[in-house]
Amino acid sequence: MELNLKWDASADTLDTTIKQAASASCPLTIYLDTEGAEFHKLNEALQHLYSRSTLLAHTLPVVIIPTNAQRTPLSAQEKQQLWPCHSHVALGGTFDQLHNGHKLLLTVSALCCSGRLRVGVANNKLLEAKQYAHLIQPVHHRMHTVRQFLTTVAPDLTLDIFDMEEFTGGTTTMEGLDAIVVSPETRPSAEKINAQRLTNALPPLAILVIEYVSNPEHMTDFKLSSGGLRAELHAKQML
Repeated sequence: MELNLKWDASADTLDTTIKQAASASCPLTIYLDTEGAEFHKLNEALQHLYSRSTLLAHTLPVVIIPTNAQRTPLSAQEKQQLWPCHSHVALGGTFDQLHNGHKLLLTVSALCCSGRLRVGVANNKLLEAKQYAHLIQPVHHRMHTVRQFLTTVAPDLTLDIFDMEEFTGGTTTMEGLDAIVVSPETRPSAEKINAQRLTNALPPLAILVIEYVSNPEHMTDFKLSSGGLRAELHAKQML
């Protein structure tokens, strides 16, 4: 199912379509017209849309594609005309069971990037201490899912998606990197990375913090998270 939506549209149309798609067990693609939106407003709109979708139907597969008025994903040139962009942006994460919080993080990262987007996907060895680690999807599956999603929402970007073996993902020594995208929880890690970059005579990265998508089930956390989804899956397996 598809929906054309203006970035500042009311929630009524969205809610109706989400309910219809959930009732039909049909994945939903939203083409979000960004005309007239400032970056922070678009960020807020995406957070609202993904949060609303999670609240109304948290198992419904949803993809939101920021577009121009012709329903085409924004090009690097179009983004640069609308707001300041960075040519080389990095982020990292688990990206297990790719959920709406991940999709928000990846989409906003793509929106602020005009060239190369570097995404570190934590390998399974790095995640051994996670709760229900045995339920985490294999790293190559998670890398494929991230690439597939980003190719849909930002097909013009050069993607560098790699198996991340330690939390910095090489960002402490990489030249030509401009910015790093994090969640509120991982901001301290970005600040440590910048401290190490200064030690290595490299300029600090711009730190962009993306807020969480709320967890309507409140299974184990107030925010939507892979850990919470794994806990839910574990509980179902124990029935």
